[in-house]
Amino acid sequence: MTEPRPRHKACLIVAVLVSPVIISLLIVIGFAAWIVAHQTPLQLFFLDETDQEYSDEVLEIRQGVEAELATARAELQHGLANLPPNCPLPTGWRLETMLDKAWLPVEEDAIRNLEEATFYRVYGEEDAFEAAFDELAAGISTAVESGNATALEMLFNPDGRSRDDVLREFRDYVLRAEYLDQLETAMDLGAARHIPEKPFEVDDEASRRLAIAAGLLRLRTLYALEANNLEDALDTCLRLHRLARPDVVPYANSWNRARLTKTADRSLALVMSRGEIPASWREQFLEEYARRFEGQDIKSQLVAQAVAGPNMYDAVPFFNKVRQINRLLAAVRTATAALKPPLAECRDDIRALLAEFGVETTQKNTDQSPISDVFEAMRTNPAEMLVGYDLEMILEDAPDMYRVEFTGDVARVAFALEDYRAKYGKYPETLEALVPELLEEVPVDPVFGAPLGYTPEENGYDLTLRISAQFCWKCDEERKPAFETVWSVRKDLFDEKVQQ
Repeated sequence: MTEPRPRHKACLIVAVLVSPVIISLLIVIGFAAWIVAHQTPLQLFFLDETDQEYSDEVLEIRQGVEAELATARAELQHGLANLPPNCPLPTGWRLETMLDKAWLPVEEDAIRNLEEATFYRVYGEEDAFEAAFDELAAGISTAVESGNATALEMLFNPDGRSRDDVLREFRDYVLRAEYLDQLETAMDLGAARHIPEKPFEVDDEASRRLAIAAGLLRLRTLYALEANNLEDALDTCLRLHRLARPDVVPYANSWNRARLTKTADRSLALVMSRGEIPASWREQFLEEYARRFEGQDIKSQLVAQAVAGPNMYDAVPFFNKVRQINRLLAAVRTATAALKPPLAECRDDIRALLAEFGVETTQKNTDQSPISDVFEAMRTNPAEMLVGYDLEMILEDAPDMYRVEFTGDVARVAFALEDYRAKYGKYPETLEALVPELLEEVPVDPVFGAPLGYTPEENGYDLTLRISAQFCWKCDEERKPAFETVWSVRKDLFDEKVQQ
């Protein structure tokens, strides 16, 4: 191949150096054309920041959040400094690396599929069990063939082995792992904490570790029940409940908190299916429920999140950050003042507030992504819209936060149902039969306002709630209701040898 002539080389170098400038000019010209086409005043983008100051309340909230973070970091360092020799957590430990030798190499998908397969088999849902196991086998086989399998995935590769053998080997791994003792020690020392650089955020890695931890603890609870070891099942389930506490893993977002709470509650329901819970253990569980939201004021959390959490403004340098934060705080103050359970009754007030900030109050296309809504709104009022969009995102946490507090009421209903069955030999026909002897009142869902659903059966029952993901501040009409089982007890789940 002939070498290019020097002149051609020079032209190529000039083209490479000049092209970024040309591209930048095209972007500026395109942006200007967009401004003119949509008649958007430039002053909405270039706001004067020199005459703006954060309100005293914004400064106070930020200082308070920073103080909480500093305290949490100090407690973490104290816990690390006092770890006993039999708990060899890595130096510089954080939640992401806490159990490097126990479950860090385990893929979240593999754990979830193994967990689902095991529980479906217990519940007698063979079709669902086979589907979950097949998904696990396909995923691991792909990883093995591509050379990307972890050591654990290689160990549990289903290729050429029966499902029972794979599940048995995984069970042995969970039961002999040392992660439970390490997890308990870390919790006791206040070290089981994820301290993010920004509050109200948990990165993907930490979320995955929490999900894996919960999945393994839930599996161990089941294994203990199958072995007729009620005390180990209760102890493991109690550890799982502690993992859902905000003082153990602070600043986890509401979605993660709700997921951990759901896993813990379903595990306790499974223990109830095995047998009666001794009074001392019942007291411990109720204490854990109380501590799950002890001193946690939802409205104050939403206000603090509005001031300390958003980072969207940092990505848009031409917006007045000070002005937007002040505006957002005022908007969240107004919104949270209206938040009174059931939240569904507050929808009109919140929709009106969102409309003031350029956020559409109806969903014209349910398949449209949130980012599409943002660009659509930016055509008319970009600066105010940004506050409205952030306000909407913060308020989306509210239903899950109220539901987490509601889990304590659900647990009390479950314990009252067991008391009724112990006294009368069967479960009641309705929850109203528990009032006032065993329960003060039937709890009402704080999101939709409906009483807790109850379906009794011969040897168990289901407690149901409408799916919280169906809640929408912007929807004109309610979607067709769908419900999820939040508590399920089946006294005949385990075979006869367990019941003896």
